[in-house]
Amino acid sequence: MNKILIVDASDSDCRLMSGLLTRAGYEPVIAEEMEAARQEVAKLSPGAVIVTAMKFRGGTARELIYWLKEEGYKFPVLAVVANLNPIDLIDEMRDCGAVNIIQRPALSKQLIEQVKKYVAPEKVLFAFHHNLILH
Repeated sequence: MNKILIVDASDSDCRLMSGLLTRAGYEPVIAEEMEAARQEVAKLSPGAVIVTAMKFRGGTARELIYWLKEEGYKFPVLAVVANLNPIDLIDEMRDCGAVNIIQRPALSKQLIEQVKKYVAPEKVLFAFHHNLILH
């Protein structure tokens, strides 16, 4: 079962995302602040995805993504944002470095669809850039 790390300070969003992900067959792990997120990232297996709020206790999505890059982690990050227009969404993705954005009002409709796009198969032996060797 693929783990999905949820980094969000909102209890209601964490409960919603955790329930949706569990029903879809994923194993959600919740971190509510930056230090907890760093600890959980170190435990993730290849193929995991990170879903984060733009701002959470002790940090931001941008800071988390920069830290991931500095540490050499290559997990895809989906950022959950308030309702933005398409131009603002593109700017936010470019500035933040997230692979995609989920608008908070559409969270229940978009979360699973977006996670499926970026989660890698569970039985990956080696990953070379975008090429996977499956077991």
